[in-house]
Amino acid sequence: MRRIVYLSSSRKALDKEQVEDILRVSRRNNEQAGITGFLAYHDRCFFQVLEGPHAAIDRVLTRIRVDSRHSGLLVLSDTDVEQRAFPHWQMAFVARSELAGILDKAAIPLADIAPMASSLSGDIRVNKLFKSFLGSFRDLTAS
Repeated sequence: MRRIVYLSSSRKALDKEQVEDILRVSRRNNEQAGITGFLAYHDRCFFQVLEGPHAAIDRVLTRIRVDSRHSGLLVLSDTDVEQRAFPHWQMAFVARSELAGILDKAAIPLADIAPMASSLSGDIRVNKLFKSFLGSFRDLTAS
């Protein structure tokens, strides 16, 4: 199984409906492809972890690279793993803006999860990368 962690930028700010549409489509596609993961969106920046079969991850990355909403995709980590860091989430999502509270088990306000960045997943590399992502925003603090 493969786990990839990447950053990308949104070409324009996305409103709540646009983010929800991305999540709806991603969750449906990921479930069919056997992919789980985590997505954070804040201030036009995406942080994403995808895990699953190699070919399925390749297909998702190809879609993301040609998606007109994304630019500047930067792969932070690309590794083979024995087990999933997010086994129950077709696409967990956190957003600092737009989400006033927990909408469902897979949507958590980014400000609420920031203090837990060091224990986001069972993979210390993912946790460090996420903590670094959070540290790049003045309005978020990661302990």
